[in-house]
This record gives sequence, structure tokens and C-alpha cells, in this order.
Amino acid sequence: MSISAVLDTLSETADENNGNETSINEMMEAFGRRAYGPFLFLVGVLSATPLGSIPGASILFSSFVIILMVQYIARDGAPWMPAWIRNRSMSSKRVRESSQALKPYVERVERVVRARYHTLTSPPWTYVTAIFCILLAITMYPLALVPWGVLPPSLAIAIIGLGMMSSDGLLIAIGLAVSVAALAVTALLLL
Repeated sequence: MSISAVLDTLSETADENNGNETSINEMMEAFGRRAYGPFLFLVGVLSATPLGSIPGASILFSSFVIILMVQYIARDGAPWMPAWIRNRSMSSKRVRESSQALKPYVERVERVVRARYHTLTSPPWTYVTAIFCILLAITMYPLALVPWGVLPPSLAIAIIGLGMMSSDGLLIAIGLAVSVAALAVTALLLL
């Protein structure tokens, strides 16, 4: 299923609520197991920006990646979240409008990023990818002390997240290659 198809499902979920509120839990269920990808992508991008250089921010981001990827390995379906987050909601109209506003941008991205090389998007490779993300997140703890040290693992996590979101095995392969390079740079910096 393409990202734009997921946005359509999200819009349909909002339509089913007939103008009421749509909870984060309902939105997560619309994404299903692919909900891990947007989270990884967002965390990777945020930690690669100046926001990631705020003391403690990269540690928070890396801890979130570890928790997320352990869930990815251990459970099926969307990631677990505490009830106080799951039960939060927004108006169905806003969810529908946001989905429709994002769709043209997503369709442009889908010209390049699309479902392919399915071997890397199915087990056991999904677990290998999750383990690489955990290793990258662990390296972010000591790299938090190095100015812009979290940039290489953050970029790798963002690329892998985009690949997971779009079921793009080629993008995941690129993310894994960047991961190996990031882990090598980390080893050089810390030794």
C-alpha cells in the first residue's frame, strides 16, 4: 500500500466519524505496522537539525528509537502508546483536510520513493533493519557529546524510516549502507 493510499485510509477513517473527533489510536490503526516508519523518519530528521544539538535532545530521540524498534521486533500492528496519547483526538474535518493537503506532496515523493525490492521489507530483513536502528540509537548516547556527532546516525535513521514508510527496499538498503558508514565513523570518533 502506497503512502497516498494510507492517507486515503486516514481520510476514510475521519469520514466514518461523521464530523466527530478522530483519536490518535484510530489514526495509528489506519497506518498499521507502517506507523513505525513515519516516527523513525521524524525522529531522524529532528535529531539531524539544530534541535538535536540541544543538550539532552539527542538522548531523548535515541531512547525513543530504541523503544520503538524493540516494539517493532516484539509485536505486530501499530506501536503501543500510553492511553493518554492514544486517546487524544482532533476533529475529523481537520484530519481529512490535513490528509488531502499532504497528498500532492506525497504523490511527488512517490515518483522516486515507492514499494520495491520487497525482500528487504519483509522478515527476516525487517528485524535486521530494526537491530541496525537500535545500534545507531545507542551510538547517539556518546555522540551527544560531540558537536554534530549525531548527524550520521540521524540521517541513517531518517532514510530507513522513509524506506519503512513507503515499503521501499532500495531506500532501506541505502539506509543500511549509511548505517554501516555511521557506525564506522562512530568507532573512529570514540576510539
